[in-house]
Amino acid sequence: ISYLGLGVSAGVTFHPTNRLSLAGTFRNDGHLKVERDTMRSTARTDLPISWSVGARWMVAEKLSWSAAYTARNWSSADSDIRAQGGLGSFDAYHVSTGFELLRDVRNPGHRPWRIGGFYGTLPFPLVSGRKAKEYGVSAGTGFRFTGGRGGLDVTLQQLWRGDGQGYTERATLVTLGFSIRP
Repeated sequence: ISYLGLGVSAGVTFHPTNRLSLAGTFRNDGHLKVERDTMRSTARTDLPISWSVGARWMVAEKLSWSAAYTARNWSSADSDIRAQGGLGSFDAYHVSTGFELLRDVRNPGHRPWRIGGFYGTLPFPLVSGRKAKEYGVSAGTGFRFTGGRGGLDVTLQQLWRGDGQGYTERATLVTLGFSIRP
């Protein structure tokens, strides 16, 4: 199986005050061409248009609060997915929020405490006609090195998923992020 597609995205940030930052994105993923090599058949699937908004507010010198909302119109792919033997798709959204507490204002990247949570719907059903949901909580920290050009972040996350009719999933994730800027 091979896949080919092209998407376009744009984003904007805005700082109305020194304590408030706002951001927004828009993405159009176009369509996906699916080729099944052994069957010599080709299918086309419309992909979603996505948009998101987010905000970060500096509540105090050491404390910030962030929130974000993302929407994806996966229902545009529903008939294409069903025509290819799938269960279809639904529009999906994701809302998240969290706090970051700095331990040292002069060195904000050195071991800040982060906690957060999210809730969202999933675009693909496990059983036809049932929309699945997920939610989770997380906690993490990180540190910067080499003059702030390198970083290591670690997060512990607990996730729950289900469709409200018996299908459930629970997962504990540990995420390590490593970054280097030239």
